[in-house]
Amino acid sequence: MKKIFKITGIYLLLIILDFGCTPPEHVIINDIEFRSVTIKERKENHQYNSYVDTSVFKNEIVFAVTEKIVTVASLNLGLAEKCYATSLPETIYNNSILENTFSLKFNKDFTFRNQVISANQNLFEIKEIKDQISIFNNTNSIFNTTDINSVNNKIIEFNSDFINEGVFINEVYEVEFECKTSDNRVFNKKIEVKFRD
Repeated sequence: MKKIFKITGIYLLLIILDFGCTPPEHVIINDIEFRSVTIKERKENHQYNSYVDTSVFKNEIVFAVTEKIVTVASLNLGLAEKCYATSLPETIYNNSILENTFSLKFNKDFTFRNQVISANQNLFEIKEIKDQISIFNNTNSIFNTTDINSVNNKIIEFNSDFINEGVFINEVYEVEFECKTSDNRVFNKKIEVKFRD
């Protein structure tokens, strides 16, 4: 009988130590989505804005970079059929997107403050333009996606000075975005957009 109590006690202890059924999960960013978006609902704190896809920029110029992740390690002892989580699962990223590697290029010329910006220049390397760009995280579900492997969104938003002083031809522009991760992965995506007055 003592042996049964000891085994039951050890079993219960293991269940309690099972982190409330939420062991940490190790993930890596293995791809990104790059999209042109417009602000659906602007909040006081821009990290909580809601966005929708667009291919035509009218009042704002906003891009979203969505991380695609894959689990590389997770501990699940499966000690019980049912358990009640006491905390949210911790996600540990084994890599990260490096903002200082961002590259954003348009395939056609445009004018900003009466200066022609040639095609295929990295806008993040032009100080006058880089100063017009805000980059921030947004954890709202931007695209109403059901893909559970799409999580964090980095928003690249151009301010009103850039919008008011930038002149674009009325044609389709190809926008190329490139970034790197801390484990030397390179992601390169292209989309097409138009600019309207």
